[in-house]
Amino acid sequence: MPPQITYTSYEIYEGTDSGDVSEPQDTDRGDSENSGKIIGPPRLTKYEKARIVGVRALQIAMGAPILIKLPPNTDKSPFSIALYELEKGVLPITIRRKLPDGSFQDIPLKWLIEGRRNE
Repeated sequence: MPPQITYTSYEIYEGTDSGDVSEPQDTDRGDSENSGKIIGPPRLTKYEKARIVGVRALQIAMGAPILIKLPPNTDKSPFSIALYELEKGVLPITIRRKLPDGSFQDIPLKWLIEGRRNE
């Protein structure tokens, strides 16, 4: 029997980035004093990065269009292309981080990539 995988700490939602990255969406079940603040690390975690690159590489392998023009001497494997797209910040992805109280926060990928560059 294969192991079952459940994603409880975070989920990735593709295509939900509206382009407006002025405020993270805090979709709370009650009033929160942290609205507008990013909960958790202000950068992309290694687990989020692995999930994003893996999912995007699978999409590319299945025939999804590449979102950025590649340099001429770049490796053409789906993994390398997905990693290059992530580094350039062209992926329209929003990270959903679940909080201990059951609420969650949607954070645009652009914010988390910028946080990594500022450190």
